[in-house]
Parts: sequence; C-alpha cells; structure tokens
Amino acid sequence: MASGAPLGRLASAILIAAALPALGVLALALPRMAGGAGTDQIVFFGVLPALWIVGMGAALRAPAMARLSVALLLVSLGVAVVAAEAVLGLWLRGAAVAATTSSTLPALLDMRAQGIDAFPRIPGNSLVDLNVEVRGESGSWHPLTSSPGETTVVFCNEEGPLVTYAADWAGFDNPREAWSPERVDVVLIGDSYTAGVCVESEHALGGQLRTRWPTINLGASGSGPLQQLAILREYAAQKTPRVVVWVYYEGNDLWDFGRELQRDWLSAYLEPGHLQGLAANQVEVNAGYRSWIDGQVAEASVAAGGAVPQPPPSPWSPREIASFSSLRSLLGFEVLVPSRGPVIGRLPEVLARASDDVAGWGGQLYVAYMPAYARYDALVGEAIAGRRDLFAALESASIPLIDLDAALRAAGDPKSLWASPRGHLSPEGYRVAADAIATAIAPRLTDSASAP
Repeated sequence: MASGAPLGRLASAILIAAALPALGVLALALPRMAGGAGTDQIVFFGVLPALWIVGMGAALRAPAMARLSVALLLVSLGVAVVAAEAVLGLWLRGAAVAATTSSTLPALLDMRAQGIDAFPRIPGNSLVDLNVEVRGESGSWHPLTSSPGETTVVFCNEEGPLVTYAADWAGFDNPREAWSPERVDVVLIGDSYTAGVCVESEHALGGQLRTRWPTINLGASGSGPLQQLAILREYAAQKTPRVVVWVYYEGNDLWDFGRELQRDWLSAYLEPGHLQGLAANQVEVNAGYRSWIDGQVAEASVAAGGAVPQPPPSPWSPREIASFSSLRSLLGFEVLVPSRGPVIGRLPEVLARASDDVAGWGGQLYVAYMPAYARYDALVGEAIAGRRDLFAALESASIPLIDLDAALRAAGDPKSLWASPRGHLSPEGYRVAADAIATAIAPRLTDSASAP
C-alpha cells in the first residue's frame, strides 16, 4: 500500500497530460468556429474535446486504482497510435521516393536525343528565386514564360502519362492560330491552374473556352500576382481582348507574391505603363532563355548521371510524428485548422493596375477565385485565410468576381474534381471551372455595347 500514493499521483499526472491536447484543440478551434461552423466541425472540435476533458476530470476523482487503470489504458493507446504513425510515415516516405521516377528529366533527354526541340517547364517562382536574366544585342530581360517560344515543352506527369505541348511564339500553351485575330475575345491570366497542369491542352481552361470564343491562354505555372500583371501588360495588351479572366489561386498566390515584391524588376510593374518590352524583343528573349535553360539541363543531367535523381527518405522527425500527419492523411483530413498565411497586402493595388490596363483598351477584367483542395479537406474553418479580404477588395474596386468554389461545390463532391490531394484539377474539374467562367463572361461578350 505504501506505493499507492505515488502511483496515484503518477496516474493523476497522466490524466492531466491527456487532457492538455483537448484543451489545445479547443483553444485553436473555437476562435475559428466563431464565424460559423458545420455540425461535423462543432462535434469534432467542440463537443468531443469537451467530453474528453470532462472524462479526464471525472477520472481524476476516481479511487487510485481506477485512476491507474485508466492511465495505463491511455498510455497503451498512445504508444500504439505513435507506433502506427511512425510505421505509416516510413512507408509513405518510401512510396514518395519511388514516385520520383516520374521526373521529366529522362523523358526530356530522350526527346532531345530523338532530335525533338524539347524544353522543361520552368515555374515562375523559380524565375523569381533564381532572378533569371537573359541578354541579347538589344538589351537584357527577365523572362516571364514557362519556356522559350516555338519549343516542345515537357510539361508534367503528375497523375498519369507525360503531358507535353507545343509552345507558341512567346512560350505559352496556345495553337499558333490563336494569335491570328486582330483582337481576341478572352485572355486567361494565372498560374498552374490556368496553364492546365497536368492535363492535355484541350482539357485546360484555355482549350475549353476556345471552343466558345477566340481565346488565348497566358497561364504560367508557379507565377504570382506580380508576374501575372507583367504578363498581362507585356502580352495580353498585344491583342486588347474584350475580357481578361485573372484566375487567382488561393493555395499559393499570396506566398508567391511575397517573394515577387523583393525583386525590383517585378515591383516596377506597379508603376502604370511599365514594360520590359518582351514581346517586341521576343526573338532575342527566346534565344537567351534557350541558352540559360540548356545550361540548367546540362547541369541536371550530369548531376543525375543520366538517371532519375533519387533523394533519400526524409529523416525521422519527432515533430512530424507528434502532428500525426501520416494518420491524418490516411483518414482524409490533412489540413486540421485554417492556415494563417500572408495577408493580401498590396494585392488590391496589383488588381487595380490590371483593371485600369484592361479598361484602357475597352476591355473588362474578371477575377476567378480558384479554391485549393485544402478548403474541402479542413474540418474547421476555410483552411485558407484571406478570401473575405480579397472579395471585399474586388467589390470596392468594382471588379467582377467569379467564385469557382461555388461552382465546384454545386457539381457535387469538390474533392472528386482533383486528380489527387496534392495535385491539380482533373479534366472534369477543369470543365466545371470553365463552364462557370463561360457563364459569367458570356453577357459581356454577347453585349453589342462591348464591341469596339
């Protein structure tokens, strides 16, 4: 009996420790649910943690042996869950290593060996991070496209066969005839969701809208709002479209925006009328861009030894296990609480500049809000912050909004419209988004008053 008191105190300490995570969940979840929450959110992040805390409190009032039994049960369950997380995490990391065989480098080298003028896709954020600058006889420029013009772009193989496309004169995914009309009806601006990663061109937003109106797709994967403003001014202005649809992606555009603001050559586009003159010097830009990419490909192929790079599994991480990321992934809720990412900052200024530019040639700017998969994977809140602030800014600037979240939800289960949780939209998802955009812009394009 002498050991009864110490064991009782140990059991009490375990019970109190078991209650702390539930208290943490309540502290995180309640402020986020204040703005509204579904029944599942209230139960999972409100009722269940509260019941758990009450249960631990009741156990603390039980006799010492009962407390000890409950504590031993909790410890056993905890050890089992942690072990399951560790084993599952190791298995998932091994699967991730095997997935690196999807690298496009071997395919690109093989295509070049066959005499195909193949180039990799260069994400816009890489152009920013590496501060890529190319030179020619007429000057120097910072390219904005995912590849040089007039090349075969090895796009990606995210969820299936390798996707390639024939780049137009500037490096975008458009058929040559798309640029033929003196003035096109629709131009799309945006990142990878606009570019159409990783589907064939006819399934992307541009390909689907092109079946309705003359359309040019100026989507550049990995680009952020400043690069997109630059693309609008350098390339969209060449065709003075009646409608420009700026596809804003909530998943990373604000993160990309933060790094873009650190580059003077990009922030200069906040000045009305600023240009590098890319379109007027595209031949020299293409030549310099080719040379730079060739150097990167040569370096990568030597480093890979002609094979696919195989990164080692990520090290065992107590923090990763403590967050139970692998188990949450298996159960289908990788995002637990809303992200408190960057604020919109100067984004309204960027959109105002774009709206002024488009209005200057008699066109209309629309902003299509592309949700992230995480929006439908979070059990509390919206998963991504900033939506309300952006909507308010668009309303203040009188810029029409196309809420693609509403369209994806109306189609049924939004998550089924993605190729994978970490991927992009499936062809069906792009179709739903394209239909929503078409419905929104059709009145503008059929209104005779909108014609020049």
